[in-house]
Amino acid sequence: MTRIQEFIRDENGATAMEYGIAALLISVVAIMSMGQTGEEVNNLYTDVEGAVGTVADNQ
Repeated sequence: MTRIQEFIRDENGATAMEYGIAALLISVVAIMSMGQTGEEVNNLYTDVEGAVGTVADNQ
């Protein structure tokens, strides 16, 4: 029974697991924010393209 108790109390690797989970969460947030930023930039270029096309058509 003492080996099982030692195994349960052993915290070697717990820190690595915590760092892994933190890195995973940071990655997910970064990917989501980059996707949103990409959509906003695409919308901006689409608006600029439309404005340039309108000015070009009026001349």
